[in-house]
Amino acid sequence: MQSAQVIPFRFEAREVRTIVIDDQPWFCAADVCEVLGYANSRQAIQKNCRPEGVSVRDTLTRGGKQALTFIAEGNLYRLIIKSRKEEAERFEAWVCDEVLPAIRKTGRYEDTDNRMATLVGQTIGTDGFHMLGAVVKGKVSSLPAAIQRRATSKIWSQTHAAFGVRSAADIPANQLDAARNFIAAYALEGEWLPKREPEQPQRLNIHFPVDAITCRRPEMLTIRNSTQAWLDVSLIDLREPFRSPCEAVLCELARAGYSVEGAWWELRTYRNKMESLLSAIRGLGVIAQDPQRYAVKPNGENV
Repeated sequence: MQSAQVIPFRFEAREVRTIVIDDQPWFCAADVCEVLGYANSRQAIQKNCRPEGVSVRDTLTRGGKQALTFIAEGNLYRLIIKSRKEEAERFEAWVCDEVLPAIRKTGRYEDTDNRMATLVGQTIGTDGFHMLGAVVKGKVSSLPAAIQRRATSKIWSQTHAAFGVRSAADIPANQLDAARNFIAAYALEGEWLPKREPEQPQRLNIHFPVDAITCRRPEMLTIRNSTQAWLDVSLIDLREPFRSPCEAVLCELARAGYSVEGAWWELRTYRNKMESLLSAIRGLGVIAQDPQRYAVKPNGENV
């Protein structure tokens, strides 16, 4: 059997391979099932697809020849309809409005207008979800291991409620900074860490040398000689998901039963304002570097 040429394209960071059979697009079953949340692609095909719309083809990939199972357009829609994943509706719209017209017109997918970037940019997607996950992990890292999972679940549920989404990946892209700040400011200490009674004093573990901050980026510290060194700390070094020494000190005080809420909100305000400032600086950089387009004649004269 002659090997088919794969036409790769991406839907929200996932590759979905296609081939053309008799001038009709067929979709890689494994890729489609991954997008739509089917754990077992073979079982999903047997249960939901018509046999005449399933074909195993030898394909040419970067790794050489490979046999892949492809499904016809009709079976693609059957899997979309049966999927319970929220991405199914966006996937169907993208396939119908972008991919299929392009394949039928040119025999391949060409994103010449960068519409894919625009579509993905509407939500924070997988990358943004992982970014927020790092912030959540940093928030619960100081909690006892036995309750970290419950605390993580509580933060995610509160985030979903605050932004009106069922999954953090569906948060609008322009609200990524707001979501990060929301998670960073969410107070867990009083809710999850029991305070000590005054009659049960404990030794405070407040010992945070320079290593507590240089461990994030070793090049912060440059040794000049045996008596002097340079310590270069930037705003980037103070960003989430790292917990600053100041936050660690406040955690220790909270464990000891001290009321430190005022200090917490002061520190969080500093960090949130810093995040807003950095975001604004990045936005200005994008605006400054974005070229301005003009319509001119080929010789450069005004139209």
